[in-house]
Amino acid sequence: MRSKIGFLIGLAQRIVRLTGHRLISSRTSFAARMALLAAGVGLVWVIGRILYVFGYARAVKDRGPGFAIQALATIALWVGAFGTIVWRLVHA
Repeated sequence: MRSKIGFLIGLAQRIVRLTGHRLISSRTSFAARMALLAAGVGLVWVIGRILYVFGYARAVKDRGPGFAIQALATIALWVGAFGTIVWRLVHA
C-alpha cells in the first residue's frame, strides 16, 4: 500500500514540475497557460482524492493528507475561477 501512495506522490510531483516548466518556457497565450495550470491543479485534486480514499480505507485518521491536498487544490481552483470572472468583468 505504501508503494502505491509513494508512486502517486512521485507522479504528482513530476506532473507539477512538467506543467510548471511548460508554463515558464512556453510562448503560448496567457489564456492557454492558465488553462494548462488549471488542468494541472485539477489533476492534483484527483490525486488528493485517491490518497483520501486509500487513507480512509486503512483507518479514518489516515485520511488527513489526502484531504489536505484536495482541499488546497479546490481552494486554488476557486480562486482561479473567481479571479477569471473579475478579470473579465474589469476588462470587458
